[in-house]
Amino acid sequence: MHLFKFSFLLSLLLVALNVFSFSVNECLNSNFQLSIVHKGKPFGLSVVNLKIVKEDCTINVYQDQFKYLKQSWSVDVCRAPIHIKKSGGADVLKKVRECTKKSDDDFCLSRKKMMAVIQDDGLIFAEGEKERISSDHGKAYCAYLLLGNYLDESRVFNRGQDYSNLFESGYTAKEESSSTKSEETTVVPRPIVEGAQDDTPEVLEQEVSIEEEDKPSEKPKGVGTF
Repeated sequence: MHLFKFSFLLSLLLVALNVFSFSVNECLNSNFQLSIVHKGKPFGLSVVNLKIVKEDCTINVYQDQFKYLKQSWSVDVCRAPIHIKKSGGADVLKKVRECTKKSDDDFCLSRKKMMAVIQDDGLIFAEGEKERISSDHGKAYCAYLLLGNYLDESRVFNRGQDYSNLFESGYTAKEESSSTKSEETTVVPRPIVEGAQDDTPEVLEQEVSIEEEDKPSEKPKGVGTF
C-alpha cells in the first residue's frame, strides 16, 4: 500500500515537472505571438507596447513608446551568418566579433538594445510562469533564450536537430563574463643561452649580468668634484 502511494506521488511529480518546463525543440518549433502593455517612464505617464512574433525560426520584436517612438528587430536563428535585421530589414547588421560592455559597433549596440527591451518590457511584465511556453512569460523567455544562444554563442539552430538539455541552466550573456576579464600581463621572455636549460648556471649568470647592465653607474665613495 505504501509503495503504491509513493509511486502515485512520484508520477504526479514527474507530470508536474513536464508541465512546468519546455525543451529547446519545443521552443524552437513553436509559433506564437504576444503583446505586453505597461506604463513606462517618466512617472508612468507613457505607454509601452512590446510585441513578439515567432514564426518557425524567425523572431520579430516590436516596441512602441509614446505612440511615435517605434523600433523593431528581426532575427532568423536558423540562418548564418549571425545577423540582425533592423527597422523592417532596412538595416542588416552582421556579427563580426564578440560583444562586450565596451563594444560600440552597430551589431552589438542593436543586440544590447533588443535584449534589454525583451527583459525590461517582456520578462518583467509578462504574466504567467516562464516554464510554461503556453504563457506570455514562457513565450518571452523562449524568444530570449533562442536569441541569446544565436547572437552571443553564435549557435545557428537546425529544426531537425535534437538540443536536449541545452536550456537546463537558462542563459547568461557572455558580456557579463568577458567584459570583466583583466588585461593580459605582458611577459618579457628571459634570454636564451644555446645549449643551456632555464635553471642552469649559464642562464642565471646571463640574467644577473643583464640586471647589472641596467643599473645606473655609481661613483666610488669618497671621490667627488670640487
